[in-house]
Amino acid sequence: MLPLRRLSPLTLTFALLGASAAASGCQSESHAKPTQAAEPTPSDAATGEHRCTVTIAEKNGGGVSGVASGDDEGAVLDAALADACAQLGEAERPYCRDESRYEVTISGSSSELNGVKSFTKTVRLTPTKKPQVFTGEGSSEDSSQAACKAAIVVACEAAGATGDCVAAGTHDKRSEGISSVNTSVTQR
Repeated sequence: MLPLRRLSPLTLTFALLGASAAASGCQSESHAKPTQAAEPTPSDAATGEHRCTVTIAEKNGGGVSGVASGDDEGAVLDAALADACAQLGEAERPYCRDESRYEVTISGSSSELNGVKSFTKTVRLTPTKKPQVFTGEGSSEDSSQAACKAAIVVACEAAGATGDCVAAGTHDKRSEGISSVNTSVTQR
């Protein structure tokens, strides 16, 4: 054993503390054995399923408007209707004058200055049919978001579209219902 007078006061303090800890059975953090959590066995693993039901509808749009001005009231009305029809999608243009598909609203004004009449007409075409609605169901073990993405694709396929037609802008999402079931089985 070393004589105590040769040790510095700091060294002596650490030596005494170390001896005291060893005598009481304590271990410093650097020498302590790490505790490990028991790893889950496959039978203890949590499992779950996320389900989603999505309802989509064709975009109905709010309709389109056409405007025209001129001195012949009949020609102005025809030009305003042609302007409105030109704003429809290509597939719908042939049906723009079909009253079973579009409600036609006409508004306008006329003015006269020095004996010359001028007309302005606005023609609004509003779809009369309610948009078709489609439903899709999806599931995923990963997340409810993945389940809803799958449900949208299923609904879009039912509508005759490919992929995510909501993201593509051809359909609107009307509703979404999510259910998640998480289970844990423990073997004893």
